[in-house]
Amino acid sequence: MRTLDTSWETSGCRDALQIPATVGPDQARKVCQRVRNLYFQDRRIDFQSIYNLVQMTGDRWFNVPTMKSAFHHARKARVHLYLFAFQGRYAVINIINGIARKLGLPPLPAAVSHGDDYTYRSNSGNFTSHEGKIGEMYSGMIRHFVTTGEPRPSLPEYQISWRPFDPAKNDLVRQVYDDYVRLDTISDPMNLVNFWDSLNI
Repeated sequence: MRTLDTSWETSGCRDALQIPATVGPDQARKVCQRVRNLYFQDRRIDFQSIYNLVQMTGDRWFNVPTMKSAFHHARKARVHLYLFAFQGRYAVINIINGIARKLGLPPLPAAVSHGDDYTYRSNSGNFTSHEGKIGEMYSGMIRHFVTTGEPRPSLPEYQISWRPFDPAKNDLVRQVYDDYVRLDTISDPMNLVNFWDSLNI
């Protein structure tokens, strides 16, 4: 991360964001400055700002593309968004933290990565009772959506229903799977989409 910080405006940012070779060095430098100003302000890129880095890469590769897809698909079909945020024993971060401890680095207190939901989606792990409830709620929501078109958790105490995404409304409601199921609203999601679109990368 120290290398990423010191080489940000030369190779670090370009590699992290995978800026195409068709973008010239001057334009790439401006892009990198704008991204750094948004996500890090005047902070260094180091272990203390790792969640800023996670947010930046998450927006670049997952969050913004998901929002753009939702806008397009919602013109012709119902779109429901969700976020799997439960950090169970099968989370990849547990492996990373094990490596960090061996290197003498402090572990990250919380992080859920892409793919952490697979075990719970298939409801196939050697779960604790709480993990089993999360797996049943999550996989049940998917089954209910496939069979009825309404994505609801299957356990009676978590009968949450949320409206489909509507491009005409300036918010985005998603169901969050964490230690419990809840609804979360992203206000003005197009602000973030417009920022990344304006970079032309």
